[in-house]
Amino acid sequence: GKPRKLVIFLNPIGGKQNARSIYQKTAGPLFELAGILCEVLVSERHRHFTDLVAAFDFSSVDGMVIFGGDGSVCEILNALMRKTYGQEVKDPKPIDIPMAVIPTGTGNGFSEGLYGVQNELTAILHVINGTILPQPLMSVHSGGSLLSMSCCVIAYGLFSDVMYHTDKQRWLKKLRYAVVPLWVMLWKKQRLFNARVTYKVRYRTHCLF
Repeated sequence: GKPRKLVIFLNPIGGKQNARSIYQKTAGPLFELAGILCEVLVSERHRHFTDLVAAFDFSSVDGMVIFGGDGSVCEILNALMRKTYGQEVKDPKPIDIPMAVIPTGTGNGFSEGLYGVQNELTAILHVINGTILPQPLMSVHSGGSLLSMSCCVIAYGLFSDVMYHTDKQRWLKKLRYAVVPLWVMLWKKQRLFNARVTYKVRYRTHCLF
């Protein structure tokens, strides 16, 4: 059903840097009209979401809404899983707190996968409607240690290197997704390593609006 209280995680510098404006002019008034209370937490620095998640009491809200892109979703998801199950997260279970994302980042693939479009108003209306959808939760471990978790895309090796270097060139905005992968593939010396990859399938889900 419709949520009564939400915590808002807002990334003001992602994408077109319009997350704050979209919340103030569109999402906030609509949430208020729907009778939904909101507590807004704004990221002020690199990895600030991790600290905000660690300090927040999620039992006080019905769900969380992220105004950002795939990077914000990944950071908050990893912080929440580690807060709930410890640093290694050896046997992840579904998270009790539903998560939604409003596409205000540079890369909004996760939001598009959820709603079918990269449209802020569509995502906001889905949140107000309160529909819960199960989503797969993925993790990568190496040497017995957890590297990362994701509910969007996860990789190890070349693709991870491409994304790492792409994130380093954020000044290129969306252009970096075309330029940096081409540079990595054609001109940068590739790292070589021996690896044995195994995977386990667990029917665990992460619930989102």
